[in-house]
Amino acid sequence: MADSTTPSSSLNFTESSHVSNGSSSYGASSYNVSTSTGSETGGNLELLSLSKLSCSLEQLLVDSRFDYSDAEVIVEGISVGVHRCILASRSRVFHELFTQGNGSSGKEGKPKYCMSDLVPYGRVGFEAFNIFLSYLYTGKLKPSPLEVSTCVDALCAHDACRPAIDYAVELMYASAIFQITELVSLFQRRLLNFVEKAFVEDVIPILVVAFHCQLNQLVHHCVQRVARSDLDSISLEKELPYEVADNIKFFRRNQPDDKPNAVPVDPMHEQRIRRIHKALDSDDVELVKLLLTESEITLDDANALHYAAAYCDPKVVTEVLSLGLADINRKNVRGYTVLHVAAMRKEPSVIVSLLNNEVCALETTMDGQSAVRICRRLTRPKDYDAETKPGEESNKDRICIDILERETRRNAMAGATSISSPEMADDLHMKLLYLENRVAFARLYFPLEARLAMGTAHADTTYEFSGLSASKGSCGNLSREVDLNETPTMKNQRLCSRKEALLNTVKMGQRFFPHCSEELDKLMEDDLPDQLYLDKGTPDQKRIKRARFLELKEDVQKAFDKDISELSRSGFLSSSSSSSSRKGGGKYKVRKTLR
Repeated sequence: MADSTTPSSSLNFTESSHVSNGSSSYGASSYNVSTSTGSETGGNLELLSLSKLSCSLEQLLVDSRFDYSDAEVIVEGISVGVHRCILASRSRVFHELFTQGNGSSGKEGKPKYCMSDLVPYGRVGFEAFNIFLSYLYTGKLKPSPLEVSTCVDALCAHDACRPAIDYAVELMYASAIFQITELVSLFQRRLLNFVEKAFVEDVIPILVVAFHCQLNQLVHHCVQRVARSDLDSISLEKELPYEVADNIKFFRRNQPDDKPNAVPVDPMHEQRIRRIHKALDSDDVELVKLLLTESEITLDDANALHYAAAYCDPKVVTEVLSLGLADINRKNVRGYTVLHVAAMRKEPSVIVSLLNNEVCALETTMDGQSAVRICRRLTRPKDYDAETKPGEESNKDRICIDILERETRRNAMAGATSISSPEMADDLHMKLLYLENRVAFARLYFPLEARLAMGTAHADTTYEFSGLSASKGSCGNLSREVDLNETPTMKNQRLCSRKEALLNTVKMGQRFFPHCSEELDKLMEDDLPDQLYLDKGTPDQKRIKRARFLELKEDVQKAFDKDISELSRSGFLSSSSSSSSRKGGGKYKVRKTLR
């Protein structure tokens, strides 16, 4: 395919840049033809005829009443009916393809062609192919479908996000492979506009399509953009054809050094790092351990965890994490943590492995992007909103975003819990009283779930803190008689142990029941403990408190039901999971120590 850099000719027969809705009648229509000069009349008639021809041909694609297709093209598993005579007349590649007759036999004996076989280097999605096909039939280029050319980040302008780039790349592949030169010229200019605005990672697919389609001008601009960036050589080698990667390295070597204080690269050091990466590629973590013992290179020096999260099997990531030799929140030279890299990969199992090892989901890159926003900028609305049928694998894009958003919310709420009462920040007793009250309220409505969380956090093996008064197992915890022989140090250790157990209980609830925990946080800030003294005060005060208490119960129950629904949809909760709040949760007595 030759490099096409000439300006595009007109892409449609009318001034509109998009097709009509195809609703024009098959029968005759009346037109008002003005009695102007002959040249004007002839020009208008020709324009009108071309427009009508375009609409008529469009009906062959959009109207099932005019389904006279004689071949099928399979795109993303979907069969698209086409007319060989039209495609052959519009593209020499299609003409040769149909002449050779290489298509397999489809339904009704129609020849069938698979798009993945026709486009050897890249991919062309269903929506992009329909837009391309519509242009071949009508000579008009439809607007980009928003569901595949935008991302789900509400703050994005969608002028250079990854879905917008991928959509243009797909159309470029189709235009170049089937040699529609005016479209090649158009999309080359569009991709050139992306090069300087996009993140350097998103320039990679543009560079790849430009290389395979021999678009020399576009290749040159992309190479310069990547060479000026801080994208490391290993990423270049993994994601680009070796000729392109070598070209970028050559360009970098010949650029003036704008970092005079930069440390020179040690070839032996680089070689040892590459050996570690090759061992990771081979899923050989034992070899990685051996290489670490034979040299002074550490996992952090080699960015081994970043590399594994980007390119290796998820089980390798888990094994590297189990070594406990890497800083999980360490940023590489580009300011990316391992979680940022995993978010770009969009592999749920890798993200979950990192979160289980307490990676921080709130960390941002140097340009202010969090892991969840990175994931959102890479995800199309089509994928995010896709419905999963029973028995089908869930969409990974949606799962990654949901997991990261839940973890971000959990971290934020954990921070909020620690500062909910600023005046008690340095007071151990006040912290304990806050946590005891919060856990007691959770047990009031969800005794089984709260008991499970407390058991997991080992809170049921510590002594309950009761302030100045003592309770006798009022909350299902161990009650404790006053020990006159307990020293201040022993007492402080006991209280700290109880605080940690209760705090872990709260964290468990925040992780698996975020909506309910958020509601509890709000209620604790709203003088909630006072609402639990239902047997204190005058009859009117008791009536008001009970009414308020029932309102709070309804709010928390709604939040709990929402959490259960989300867990059920995510497959994390089986149908046999309890809903103890509906089974007598309200009968549980409030802790006596709150009186």
